[in-house]
Amino acid sequence: MFELQIVTNSDKSKSAELILRKHLDREDQPTHILILTALDGGDPFKSGTTQILINVGDANDNIPCFDQLVYNIKLLENVPKGTTVLTLNATDIDEGSNGEVTYYFNKLVPTSVREIFTIEHHTGVLTVIGEVNFEDSKVYEIAIEALDRGILPVAAHCKVVIEIIDFNDNAPEIIVSSLSSSLQEDAKPGTVVALIKISDKDSGDNGKISCSLPTWLPFTLQNTYNNHYSLTLKEPLDRETTQEYNIPITASDYGSPSLSTSIVVTVHVSDVNDNRPNSPNHLTRSV
Repeated sequence: MFELQIVTNSDKSKSAELILRKHLDREDQPTHILILTALDGGDPFKSGTTQILINVGDANDNIPCFDQLVYNIKLLENVPKGTTVLTLNATDIDEGSNGEVTYYFNKLVPTSVREIFTIEHHTGVLTVIGEVNFEDSKVYEIAIEALDRGILPVAAHCKVVIEIIDFNDNAPEIIVSSLSSSLQEDAKPGTVVALIKISDKDSGDNGKISCSLPTWLPFTLQNTYNNHYSLTLKEPLDRETTQEYNIPITASDYGSPSLSTSIVVTVHVSDVNDNRPNSPNHLTRSV
């Protein structure tokens, strides 16, 4: 690693030059101790020794290193602001400012993500600062840089993948279309009164829904396809008995706890001429 060369000076004196032959690595060996011995040409010879201490100064020749290249995190939606997602860890074996690491979002991380998450530059703590909504995004992929503080900084990179876990925070929605608000009393069973669509923004069991109405009513719900229902007549009507029906329809999800939504559909029964006139049993005639 080191080589000693003897140089003859112009005044016939001699001096020694210590020459470096290989690259030094402070991280491998920060200090070198050499013993230099000088001998004269006498008989017997005389000698002298000295110790040379070489301290290797640091150069910013090492890149920070994350303990993982990809961090996979599960995070429940609607967590409160200030929630810690994880603490990133990157190390740099250089010394001084060359080994001090700071953390940043990659410049390509969109503003929408920066409005929800932030990273503390010195500690690497990733924190929630905005609203985490499963319905807005199910997964966030965030590129992070660890940058040292050398004169010519070098950076390491990692990715944080945050999977948002759905919470049952959305009640089902009911949309009624093609409603026949008036139905003749001689309408036949199977007549469609209204078309109904139900939906839920949640996922999994939180987004699975069913629709129902009271069984004692002369109406029924038929699931036509993919949460589309038809409200149909199942029994004959009699306006003289009931002139109006207020039909409660309830949609419930399978979340825990379950959420539900109810609406009321009003159907008027219109009259048809289905009754004969009533005549008195006795007629009274006066003279």
